[in-house]
Amino acid sequence: MRRVQTIRITGNNRDANKSYRIHEMSAFDTETFASRAVSALLRALPMNLSDIFSNAASAFVLSINKQGDQEEENWPAIEEIEEKLVDFSTESLAGLFASQFFNVPFPEYRELSTQLLWQCEAFKLMDANGLEVYEKLTPDNLDIYVQEASTIYTLKREAFKLHTDFFIRESAPDLKRFFVRARIRQQALDSLMQNPSISPEP
Repeated sequence: MRRVQTIRITGNNRDANKSYRIHEMSAFDTETFASRAVSALLRALPMNLSDIFSNAASAFVLSINKQGDQEEENWPAIEEIEEKLVDFSTESLAGLFASQFFNVPFPEYRELSTQLLWQCEAFKLMDANGLEVYEKLTPDNLDIYVQEASTIYTLKREAFKLHTDFFIRESAPDLKRFFVRARIRQQALDSLMQNPSISPEP
């Protein structure tokens, strides 16, 4: 059964208190969309985020190829290290991915984001039984149900999260491990630089 997410617009604007629903694509279409979106992101990333995204892709592949549960590594001072890392919760990574989605080249962004928009429905009325009736958004009725550009942005952002959350969910644990290892290596290098006497002789 495909998921359906309800979005309620808040704030002081013309779409305030309106409700919309986002319908998840089929598994095949979701995988196709996510693959294209991640590919576009990797090609458009600023340098300071390239490590996170490229290693997220590697972590995703690693996670789906794992054989059974694997024991956690026993990292030294893990709590202290984690405090200094970026937030690797699923929610934070999803927000980071969604924000960068809007930075991909416009032709790709327009095609991919429009595909997301047509997965949305707008609340139309309550029927005689008190049930909510929604109508699928189309180019012909978009201006009827959406008055604010910010609403379109919100619907696209939330639809993007809905169709890429499997990638985030699977990659987050191994992505965190990568950056913990990187931090440990950097701490070791910093220690050697600060204490040259303990460096190995040439």
